[in-house]
Amino acid sequence: MTRAARTAFAFSLRAGELEDEAVTLVESIRRFAGSLSGASILAMVPAGESASLRQRSLDVLKQLGVEPTTFDVDPEVLSFPYGMKVIAAGAAERLAARHGCERMIWMDADSLVIRDPAPVLPPADAVLGYRPVDHTLIGSRADEPIDAFWRSVYDACGVDEESLFTVTASVDQQELRAYVNAGLLIVQPRAQLLGAWARTFLDLYLDVRFVPFYERDHRYKIFIHQALFAGVVLRELTAAQLHLLDHRASYPLHMHADYPAHRRATSLGDLYTCRYDTLFDGCDWRSQIVIDEPWRSWLDRR
Repeated sequence: MTRAARTAFAFSLRAGELEDEAVTLVESIRRFAGSLSGASILAMVPAGESASLRQRSLDVLKQLGVEPTTFDVDPEVLSFPYGMKVIAAGAAERLAARHGCERMIWMDADSLVIRDPAPVLPPADAVLGYRPVDHTLIGSRADEPIDAFWRSVYDACGVDEESLFTVTASVDQQELRAYVNAGLLIVQPRAQLLGAWARTFLDLYLDVRFVPFYERDHRYKIFIHQALFAGVVLRELTAAQLHLLDHRASYPLHMHADYPAHRRATSLGDLYTCRYDTLFDGCDWRSQIVIDEPWRSWLDRR
């Protein structure tokens, strides 16, 4: 079985802006992913919303060998920040496991594959390949006591604090207690880590321990999905099952100017994959980083 046949890319898809991003992500995989350009691609759409996708998008996806897959999600979860993403990730993982995939690359839709990511994929024995968060925000700084929010996360998720490890936030360079960036997760589908994340999120996202934090600061509501993933990782995996990915994977292109100088990409072609957020909404994106061919012409057309 080829590497591409053993691997699946996956992301969540909805009509509108996310739809355009998802189509562009698929095009980048097929165009630039090298040995993985022929991998399965799982486009996960909430049940009942596939009819809202534009026919043009469906036609392009079909030409690229992608048929959107629906999954069930409660309307309440759908309206909660990133709730759809968590449930979609669990559904995609189950599907990848049924298809016999040995690895699934879960990506935010506002991502691009720049070149063959095979050189930076985790080793075969790693259950999770991850990047740290970019900024501290609600993260737990390693040089400070564990605060009430993170204490609640660890208690609710059943985390043994002896399992805590630290990461360095990629942009602000703060040392944090385990806090994984959910924009790129490379998993072994058979381990069902993302399924555990989805179940934990459904159990806890409206838990009385967390609602007061949402009311105090909206960032807790926005990032609870990521905090709970940290709890699941700490509960389910050992350090030996984790693999820190190269910083050129899931590089935050929209934060390029703020990225630490010693690790800042000199050109787009240095990267394996990137996230761009709202970067392309402005007219000056070409000046943010050197973009050589073939990427420049490809991006111009989009």
